[in-house]
Amino acid sequence: METVISRFFANADHFGSTPIFRFNTGGQWVPMGWRTAAGLASDFASGLMSMGHEKGDSLSIISQTRWEWAICDLGTLAAGGITVGVYPTMTADQSRYIVAHSDSRFVVVEDKKQLAKIESVRSQLPRIEKIIIIDPAGVSLGGEKMSLSEVLSKGRAAKHDPMERVAKLRLEDAATFVYTSGTTGPPKGAMLTHGNLMAELHSVDRVLQVKEDDTGFIFLPLAHVLQKIVSYHGFWKGIPGSFARSLDTVAEDMAACRPSIVAAVPRIFEKVYARVHDQAAAGPALRKKIFDWAVKTGLGVSHLRQAHESVPRRMEIEHALGSKLVFQKLRDRLGGRVRLFITGGAPIAKDILSFFDAAGITILEGWGMTETCGAASLNLPGASRFGSIGKPLPDVDMRLDDDGEILIRGPMVFSGYYKDEEATKGSFTADGYFRTGDIARKDADGYYFIIDRKKDLIITAAGKNVAPQNIENMVKTDPRISQVVVIGDRRPYLTALVAVTPELRSSRSEADLVAMVQEIVNNKNQEMASYERIKKIRLLPGELTQEAGELTPTLKVKRKIVNDRYGSLIEEMYSEPKAAQGVATGAG
Repeated sequence: METVISRFFANADHFGSTPIFRFNTGGQWVPMGWRTAAGLASDFASGLMSMGHEKGDSLSIISQTRWEWAICDLGTLAAGGITVGVYPTMTADQSRYIVAHSDSRFVVVEDKKQLAKIESVRSQLPRIEKIIIIDPAGVSLGGEKMSLSEVLSKGRAAKHDPMERVAKLRLEDAATFVYTSGTTGPPKGAMLTHGNLMAELHSVDRVLQVKEDDTGFIFLPLAHVLQKIVSYHGFWKGIPGSFARSLDTVAEDMAACRPSIVAAVPRIFEKVYARVHDQAAAGPALRKKIFDWAVKTGLGVSHLRQAHESVPRRMEIEHALGSKLVFQKLRDRLGGRVRLFITGGAPIAKDILSFFDAAGITILEGWGMTETCGAASLNLPGASRFGSIGKPLPDVDMRLDDDGEILIRGPMVFSGYYKDEEATKGSFTADGYFRTGDIARKDADGYYFIIDRKKDLIITAAGKNVAPQNIENMVKTDPRISQVVVIGDRRPYLTALVAVTPELRSSRSEADLVAMVQEIVNNKNQEMASYERIKKIRLLPGELTQEAGELTPTLKVKRKIVNDRYGSLIEEMYSEPKAAQGVATGAG
């Protein structure tokens, strides 16, 4: 019986010293071989076993994405344990909740900063026996606190062989608890088994064939199911990957590492899209004219390809020239080798997909959830439909309920929420389909289109159903707009909180910004039904952030928190006299 961890060790024997990872240290990109990585994972497992780790024990990891995260994860699986990822952006109390709820006996923290979180709530974590620090600089070790290097040394000395535990793993055994984002309440721990992981990997592999020279790029949080599954796919298929230094260096690191397959969230593409257009607008008039021409030509070609129509020879020549003059620079910034971007976690605007397609960069939009072990549907190369989430993956049984909610059944669907039988029971239909909470429609060709989260749908005072994400994405296609939160549930009309890009916020007056956003919203309103139009706006003082608790770790808006925090601005838009109704002329 094969599991991710058994295949990882088998691949290590096969690939030997061939690089599995690349990471940056001291400004240099350093490779790590498969055999070395397997040795470290085995040493970590042995170290845990020597400290009393039993099969089925949970271990929490609180760290930025880095190669040590992966080693601790693999080592925990090798010891027969359960990995629990905790986002490093979480507060001390949020971290405490997940560590405590998951019954973790061991915690791995990245550094002094993350250690301080655990120490501040230590009295509320009675089950914790050891705290393992990846980078112990500035930390006084001893007692329950150990460095990662100490655990590895302890494991080498103990010489426990974890392969006996690996061989005894069953597909129904839990491999990882992935905690939901918690946009509406405490996060729930989705239990993903070794069988769930293998079913997902086999399903993806049947439609997304990798090549021998493919390489990956790892920068999303490893606590999130998307990056976790993509990374496991690399371990399973033998695809090497590079670890970005941070989210701030993604573009620079991609250019250096030159990956071919990359998983990302829509916010990354939105930022690249905005930056490219800003740079074009700020350049000389002739360069701007060439940019506009290349984009127009590329979009024309993209449209014809989407419609499966032939591209005229002259347009092909013009597109090739525009690609060389304009788009090659963008591709080079992304490393020059990316053949597939896979995006999920939130909707991405069709205009952005079209732009990247025009630039010769394929973005495959998919859909899935923590509870479905990652992707459940995906657009495929040569068979994608912009704006859709594609078609169900093999072995995924997907249908729509009477109200349009997506229902899912299949071997990759999770086994339930840890220590929450009531939530587990309420998440499934009587015939065993998981209730996803996403409302969608299906076209005649079998492509699914997400309308919105069931809980996020706005029902206006007039009884109209409005999907706020569609409106928000439409407004965000203007590169000057960073974020939009549409308001209007049980209200007479729609309003919006808007954040402009930081560059504009620092260089323009409030009055100018309001006038600019008014014009953008008015123009976008013309593309919407009357009940979908934004009647008033208020500018946010800055971008919404994870640190302020306004975004989830995958950069989705926590609507309730935003609504509460900016309640006074929202109420202003609904308390003005009718004569003032329309797009707001002030920022509140």
